[in-house]
Amino acid sequence: MENHLGGEDAVSVSTLRVRSSLVSFFCVASPKIAAGALQLVVNWLLIRQLGPANSGVLFSCVTAVVLGDAVIGAALDMGVIGLATGKGGARRSLAVQKSALAAKFAGGILIGLPVLLLARPLAAVLFHGDASPVLLPMSVAALIGLLLLRSVQTCFQVSERFVLYGLTDVLHSSIKFGGIAILLALRTATPGRVLGCFVAGPGLVAPALLLTAARGVLREPFSLEALKDLGRVTKWMLGVGASGSINSRMDILLVSAQAGTVEAGLFSAAQVLTLPFQLLAMYMSVVFAPKILPLWRKGRLAKIYKRFQGALIALALSLYGIAWLAGGRLVAPLLPAAYKASMGILLLLLPSALAAMVNFPWTVSFLMFTHPKWLLLLEASSFPILLVLYRLLIPAHGAAGAALVTSGFAVSKAILYQILASRTMEAGPGKDDFLAAKEEGLVHAS
Repeated sequence: MENHLGGEDAVSVSTLRVRSSLVSFFCVASPKIAAGALQLVVNWLLIRQLGPANSGVLFSCVTAVVLGDAVIGAALDMGVIGLATGKGGARRSLAVQKSALAAKFAGGILIGLPVLLLARPLAAVLFHGDASPVLLPMSVAALIGLLLLRSVQTCFQVSERFVLYGLTDVLHSSIKFGGIAILLALRTATPGRVLGCFVAGPGLVAPALLLTAARGVLREPFSLEALKDLGRVTKWMLGVGASGSINSRMDILLVSAQAGTVEAGLFSAAQVLTLPFQLLAMYMSVVFAPKILPLWRKGRLAKIYKRFQGALIALALSLYGIAWLAGGRLVAPLLPAAYKASMGILLLLLPSALAAMVNFPWTVSFLMFTHPKWLLLLEASSFPILLVLYRLLIPAHGAAGAALVTSGFAVSKAILYQILASRTMEAGPGKDDFLAAKEEGLVHAS
């Protein structure tokens, strides 16, 4: 009888955990799906209203903001998740989060100062005189706001307050996309005004939440020891994040610099149409990332990973097959005639988006925890090769040449990532770089 009741209790607990995961995913995914849909619609309307040249300028600035967030913020957030989900208690977690917040703000300022001083020559290189230099300092302001917003969301992610995590997205999207919608409705959208909405969204929401729901992070005294522990954990991740983000996002910036803002506009239109697949992966990774290390230590990760990745790879191949057979017929009605060339670019760029869909939910986070040195070596060694390939193909083939290089690199990297992750999981947990650094930090702190 006792065994029978114990079995029922185990089933009940398992059921509750599944329901909790589904609720968490819903709280995270629903606002992000809505924001993603808004982003797609707004980007599509911007492309139509601004034209190739102005949309190329705008999306180059937005890409620079996203790139800066990925270089500075992603690794710090990953380190916070790893440290905060281990031993040490709530105070330890808040101290680490406070250190990451301070590091992000300092990093944003360090990037902003040279951009402010060199705005005019940088704008001449990127925009060829087609846009005001003031867009670059505005981009830095948007970056700092976004970095702070991500720290707020990491706070909610670590404490599993996914309702607040989703609410943060709702508030941010309402301000940013609401402002852009007004500009579009009044037909007064310009790259500068739209970029102003990218500044206002995180710039209003992040401070408001840091003073209210996430005030524990601000109230926690700054700890130099916590900063050192975070540095030990993220020293390799920062390198991986910086090199990986630059490798994956420098394409549109190089297209703008080497082929002009019109080609950048055509390239950005293809990126907009492939964006849903990358967004899907990002939504899933928010919920899955905190579960990776606990599942791996329990020996349950490999089985879940293989099933999940098998389904994702099958989905990616099916989607590309459909796109190839359909050609541009599915999306051609969505774009003006000026973007006709984007249809061919789309087919060349789509594999990179599908590779991201396969990589992000589990693989990238897992390898960041277990093999950051290997990832850094791959990304750093790839950078000069990519520069040469972009330099050869962009002047000759414009945005299409950039798309070919981007997809070739993304697919090759995805294959290597899958092989390494599978072999690591088969070997089981050990004294890998991340866990060793984490234990050193915890022992030192105690």
